[in-house]
Amino acid sequence: MKNTTKQKLEEIKRNGYNLGIGDVLSDTLKNYQKTVWVNGAAFLLFAFVLVGITIGLSAIVFGADSFSSAFGDFQVANFSLVEIFFTLLIAVVLAAIICPFYAGLLKVSHNASTHKPYNFSTVFDYYKSDLLRQLVISGVLISSASSLVVTLIEFSGYIFLVKFITYFIQFLTVFTIPFIIFGKLKAIEAIEASILIVFKNFFTILLLMVVSIILTSLGLIALLIGIFFTLPIIFSMQYVIYKKAVGIYDEDSIDDIGISSELL
Repeated sequence: MKNTTKQKLEEIKRNGYNLGIGDVLSDTLKNYQKTVWVNGAAFLLFAFVLVGITIGLSAIVFGADSFSSAFGDFQVANFSLVEIFFTLLIAVVLAAIICPFYAGLLKVSHNASTHKPYNFSTVFDYYKSDLLRQLVISGVLISSASSLVVTLIEFSGYIFLVKFITYFIQFLTVFTIPFIIFGKLKAIEAIEASILIVFKNFFTILLLMVVSIILTSLGLIALLIGIFFTLPIIFSMQYVIYKKAVGIYDEDSIDDIGISSELL
């Protein structure tokens, strides 16, 4: 079946799209119930690996003593030009590692929604996918842009804006990976498409994402480790929003067409 994601985007440019908050929340919770154990366990493992990689790279670049002393007061403005360069490089490397994992979580949500098989290894499928290059490029572009803006803000002295700008960039690009893996768009096209989707329904998506973050924070009650099993709510919601807004046009199965609002 012909991929009609680009045609759908042209339609959204002209007419926008509607999201029912109640429908999105209902479908998100249904999807989350199916994926929580697989994605939660993957999150837990990946977090340990990622922390180890981050500490290792930072210790190599800055030295163990310097890194530990600077950890509590991390401001790029305090770094030398060489340290700034390596800080940006670490951010780019981490983005390249994280994006295929992020895509795998969304694939689990999709398979659960469309009754396809999935398991723990599904989360890591995109590390050996033809889409890996575009996923890495998207992560590098977004991370580089975010890091550059944050660095400039820190040097300008407006430190209070750093977190706001970082979260805003993440919010605008939140659907980049779905557009790559489901819409088969190139990295830059996917970033542009994500920004379009967000701005066409800005406050509804913002509200839904805030709700997902609040639900995720409930995991902190369960001795902190529970956060890894509530985080998948965010990815279930991103998947549901994307499918309802854009649709998923799967060449392998007519049942996967996202025109229908019946997700689960």
